[in-house]
Amino acid sequence: MDGRHTLRLAGTLAKDGFEVWTPIETKTVRVTRANLKREIILPIMPSYVFARIDRLIDLLDLSARRMTPHIGAISHASFSVMKSGEKIAIVVDHQLQSLRLLELKRSPKRRSTVIFGKGVEVRVKMEGGSFAGMTGVVRRSENGHTLVCFSDRLTVKMDTSLLDLSEICNAKSRNTGSAAQRAA
Repeated sequence: MDGRHTLRLAGTLAKDGFEVWTPIETKTVRVTRANLKREIILPIMPSYVFARIDRLIDLLDLSARRMTPHIGAISHASFSVMKSGEKIAIVVDHQLQSLRLLELKRSPKRRSTVIFGKGVEVRVKMEGGSFAGMTGVVRRSENGHTLVCFSDRLTVKMDTSLLDLSEICNAKSRNTGSAAQRAA
């Protein structure tokens, strides 16, 4: 498809019930002749939209149609399903992991509004780089950052958005039941 229609096609296919994804990035640009900045969303890989294979026949049917949509019908941009030789190119989900990480890096970091209490056990999310999956204890949490102690010798200041309550802490909270007991 034409690269400038990437986001539009992803949107219309999603509205039509397809599970689709295209890697995007958010950029802040200055508005010409104004002292304003705005965020725009751009595709990282223009002209590529990934779709689940379970509706491949429907996608092939849509790509073959060149008809004018009826009033109220969804109008898709012209596209084709990618082929490698005579076969349809199939990308396994785990092969997109590096693209997902790139998309995460190019997305603006939002300050977390969550503040963890001192002594709460947290787990680093998978986006947490070399600390992904590690569990630690909160020493201090403020202004979007949390100081996490992983061991007697390793204390790290991290973005709070990279942390979740650990499963151990969640299991204890389900057993005890009250917020006051969790904080204690």
